[in-house]
This record gives sequence, C-alpha cells and structure tokens, in this order.
Amino acid sequence: MTVRARLVLTALGLVLALTIARVAAADEAPLPALPGATTSGPPAVAIVAVGGTRDDAFVLARALYTTRLRPRRLDEVRARVLAGQPVPEDATPDVKELGELRAAVVGEDAASRAVLASLAKRLGATALLVVVRDGDPSSGPVVARLFLAETGELDAARYAPVPGDNGVPTWRPTIASLERRFPAPNVPSSAATPPLPTGTAKTQPFLGEPRKAEASKPFYTSPWLWGSIGAAALLGGIFYVASRDTSADTIHLQVQLPR
Repeated sequence: MTVRARLVLTALGLVLALTIARVAAADEAPLPALPGATTSGPPAVAIVAVGGTRDDAFVLARALYTTRLRPRRLDEVRARVLAGQPVPEDATPDVKELGELRAAVVGEDAASRAVLASLAKRLGATALLVVVRDGDPSSGPVVARLFLAETGELDAARYAPVPGDNGVPTWRPTIASLERRFPAPNVPSSAATPPLPTGTAKTQPFLGEPRKAEASKPFYTSPWLWGSIGAAALLGGIFYVASRDTSADTIHLQVQLPR
C-alpha cells in the first residue's frame, strides 16, 4: 500500500470517529430552551412583599405554599426573599437580582407592573399576590392585591386577613378565594404539590421540601461510552490495515563490483 493511500485511510478514519462522537454528544445533551419561552403548567401564585409588610407576607406565604398553588420553581431562599427577607450575603447572583426586582416594586405604576410581570415569568406563576399597606405606606392596613400575569394588571379586589382562633389573624378566606379562582386542571394526583411538614409558625420553613437529586443513569447506557468504543475500534482497524505492507512495490538494488 502506498504512502498516499495510508494517509487517505487515516484521514477518513479520523473524520468517521469525530462524526460518531458528535452524534453521541447530540443524543446525550438536552434540548436548549427557546429565549423567552415559558413553561405551561397548573395555576400557581407567589407572594411578593412591598414596603414594610414582611411579617404579614410571611404569614400569608406559610398558608398559601401548603396548597397546590405554590409555584414549582419557587424554592426556600427565593420564597423568603420575595416575602421581604433580606438577601443573604452568600446568595447567588440570580437570588440577588430577585431581591432587587422585589425592591423595585413600589406601587401600581407602570414600572412596578413591568417588574411584577418579569417576576411572574421567572417563577412560571399565573399570578402574584402583592402584600402592601392600603393608603398610608407606613401605618395603613395590610392588604393583598392580585397581579395577573396574563393581563399585566393588578386586580381591583383587595384581600385582607380576618380574625381567627384566639384572635390571631388568618388568611384562610383569601386562600379559599384563590383556589376557587384558579381551579386545578385535570392532572394525575401524583403531580400535585406535596404537603409541607407540620410545625410552629416560628420554626416551620416556607417549603421544607429537600430537592430530590436526579436519578443517575447506568454508565453503560451513555451514548458517549459506545461512541468512544466504536471510534476506537474503527481507528484501530484502519491503522492496522494501513500499517500492513501487502504491495508488490519493492526497490531492487543492484550492486556492481569492479572486476
């Protein structure tokens, strides 16, 4: 086999090996998300505190997030930040940005509505329940206003806590009203939001659900493994064939000695 033929076979082998590896990587990698795309799902409502309403927002969030209306994208840290808790110093840039957006909501103006629309999109929420003080921002009664993501507007209704057991204010009527307004779709019961663990108001976390780790796949099911094995076998076969000299092209040297 000539040198040129060996080089051609080697180049073809490299091209085939790279093609196999590229196909394997494409099968393994997840599909990219479209820019600005939102995930459709069951109705969800998140709590956003405005001004000095943190304590009331916490009480409302503890009641709402035990229901099916809790957004699936909302974790413990983000729930607390949205409800008025200061952003932790070691928070991720995404959480810090979430805190800045919440602080930018100051009322019913167009800028605040635009921020609320952005928050609802990030959380995949159907609506946001904005906890504010009605009238005087410093001493007015606490109410909750419903921001609808579909229309980008605040609903005219105002929700307020009512006296509960032992005179402790409760938001149960508000939660019941939201559940009627956003009925559950026909989904399997396994997809429902699991209940939170019981506990006191002081110790009970917002979510309390540890994030479940994704089940790892067996190594022998990975396309990367079989793609690499196939590429190695192909290259080995090509180099084996290319290294064998089966041609009849020989060089004969004739030495003539002087007589």
